[in-house]
Order: sequence, then C-alpha cells, then structure tokens
Amino acid sequence: MSKLWVSEIFYSVQGEGIHLGKPAIFLRLSGCNLRCVWCDTKYALDMKSGKCMSLNEVLSEIQRYPAKHIVVTGGEPLLQQLALIPLLKELKKLNFFIELETNGSIEPVSNLVKLVDQFNVSPKLSNAGLPKPVLAKSIYHVLASKCKAYFKFVVISPSDLLEIDDYVTKYYLPRNKVILMPQAMTSEEHNKRLLFIIEHAKNRGYRVTPRLQIIVYGGGIRGV
Repeated sequence: MSKLWVSEIFYSVQGEGIHLGKPAIFLRLSGCNLRCVWCDTKYALDMKSGKCMSLNEVLSEIQRYPAKHIVVTGGEPLLQQLALIPLLKELKKLNFFIELETNGSIEPVSNLVKLVDQFNVSPKLSNAGLPKPVLAKSIYHVLASKCKAYFKFVVISPSDLLEIDDYVTKYYLPRNKVILMPQAMTSEEHNKRLLFIIEHAKNRGYRVTPRLQIIVYGGGIRGV
C-alpha cells in the first residue's frame, strides 16, 4: 500500500488564486527539490521532516473536515506523485475538487493529470535565488492545453514583472491564466508590493490576488 510523507493536514480558506476565500482542506506534503531563498514553508523542505502516513490515515484525517475542496501543496507534491495517485482516486470517488500546487520543474504523469481539477503552477523567477531558471518546459504545454493550469508568479520588485512578461511570451501562456501575487512576510510589505503589481496587471491583462494568509497571520505560520 502506498504511503505519503505528510508535513501537515489542516482546514482553512484558500488564501490566494482564483478560489480565494473558499473553505478548503490543505494536504501539505513534505519534500522539495528546490531551495528558494524566500520560501515561507521551510519546515516542509525535507521529505523525512514529515510523517509517513498510509492512504487510510490520510483519508481519515481529511474526512474530519466538512469541505469537499482539497489543495495538495508542499514542498513539491510531484516528488510523490505515484504514491499520490491512489489517494486522489479515492478523493474523486468522494466528489472532491482537487487543486495541486507545483513549482513546474517536474512533469506530472498522465494518470495524475486526469485526477486533478486544477494545477497551480508557480514558476520560479530569478528572485528565488536559484542557480538557473528551473522548469519543465513540457508542463506548460501539457497543462495549459488541457485548460487545467493557472500560473502564479511571486513578485518582489518591478524588475520581476519584466521577467514574467518574458515567460508569458516565450511559453505562450494565456494572460487570463497568469496570476501575480506579492512575496512578503508581513502585511505591510504585502500591501506595498501589491500597489505596483496591480498597475502592471492592468496594462497586461493578468490577474492579481492578495495572499490572505500573509495579511492575516504573517509568513511562516503553520496550519493557515
């Protein structure tokens, strides 16, 4: 029986993206293949920092909550995608809407793509401090062509916006599927950056969402 390394399972509201404010269950898997300098979930970076849980244990925990909307996040969930498939199959039987968040560096297998209702792909800009741009080029075409993906970019400075424009042009990303959000650890920092992000989005036809968890709780807080 497949097992998953789980950092945390909690019930909250979706803090960003097109389902902003919607009650959802969050399944945060541990383990990530990247080390972004501004990561606000460093506690989930190492696979074995989480708890190894069986399918039944994870399902039992999820079913404690009333929502039928789940967000699979990390870490990088696609590091465990083969073990994740049996869980997603069970969740679909229970009529769950499934969001899966990924950094876009690992291509999902077709059996997983079929089970996910929405991918939230977060390509890493140079502000992440990675040695070189990290992405699986095919992921854009696979997911965008199936109308299953939104592309979320975390913005720190105005120069990031030009980099985003290059991504959109290079990979033919639909502008109405591009979401800009501020990177921040405090509500003050968040709101300051949101101002120039909004102006750029208006000129480009991109979407903008705040990050409720940062506004309300600040960065790096678990279970929100």
